[in-house]
Amino acid sequence: MKVLYSTDYYPGGFQMGGRTLNINTYGFGHNGQRRTAELYDDHYTAQYWEYDSRTMRRWNVDPKPQISISDYACFGNNPIMNADVNGDIFGGKTKEDAEKAKTQMENTLGEGGKAFVERYYTIDKDNVFRLKDGYDKATIQNEMRNWMNNRGKKYGKDGTNVEEGSKHKYKRKQQAMAMGYTKVITATDYTVTVNFDANLFPGQSEYDYITGEMVIGTKSNRDLHLGTFKKVKMDDGQEYSTTITQAFVHELLGEAVGWHLFGDYNILLNEFNTIYPGELQKNAKYENMAKYSPKIREYALHCMQAENLYNKSNRLGVEHWILIHSEDYDKIGDIPNAFK
Repeated sequence: MKVLYSTDYYPGGFQMGGRTLNINTYGFGHNGQRRTAELYDDHYTAQYWEYDSRTMRRWNVDPKPQISISDYACFGNNPIMNADVNGDIFGGKTKEDAEKAKTQMENTLGEGGKAFVERYYTIDKDNVFRLKDGYDKATIQNEMRNWMNNRGKKYGKDGTNVEEGSKHKYKRKQQAMAMGYTKVITATDYTVTVNFDANLFPGQSEYDYITGEMVIGTKSNRDLHLGTFKKVKMDDGQEYSTTITQAFVHELLGEAVGWHLFGDYNILLNEFNTIYPGELQKNAKYENMAKYSPKIREYALHCMQAENLYNKSNRLGVEHWILIHSEDYDKIGDIPNAFK
């Protein structure tokens, strides 16, 4: 194997002097993005931005602004924790993947799922989900809740009804999932790229915190042999094979949102491996849970609460890679704080 490029960076992507090897002018650098020296060393471009690695500021305004941060900020002002390969956020790896993700969102929201998704979201030519024109991120959640609860009536000056709220009924957990999808679509500090893989079972789905890629297995569970790849235990005492939609909700609303809410992936992972070294991860001892930090405990609970927004019977999470704290079992059916 021949090394084409190797370098050490300051946060944001500016190269450290004298610590770079570059063969044949390799054209990519920090964050996997196109690097150019036309303006100065380490000027970066991606699909939705150009930015200055010295100051970590965009040359253009963020296409998805949020009121809590500058429209010119990169990586949510945290390039060590966050990655943003495209300079954008949530979309499909291909057009087909984006459409499948849209279908999964519709499926989770019941009979009114299609009406909700088509009302508020659109997929652009780059397979990225966006709010439809006319909606303001600062007020969108209130608008959505009013519409889903049939409180979105508007009247013209003559008193005639201009628009009514939804004709569909949305359950409390369906409304929370809708808030979760909107949170992901309007976020600006992390990337989620969905890829549906027919070679993997749903139980093999995963979200990669570093690259932002979310892989959802779609291979039929009927192809599983004795002792399925992964069964999940529910609070009714039964074990079931993971479904595609269940995996989609868990990875997107649970894992993807959770990692960015409760801390750095490596910190949580190292903590968990310290608490449950080696074989203890397969046969976890509950007394070790006393060592959980508040963040790791919140993360584990959030993942199960997010998935249980969709599950008909609550999943206990006793086989999740970071176990639910035993004192939190009575909370697994609650709405995640992030989506309230």
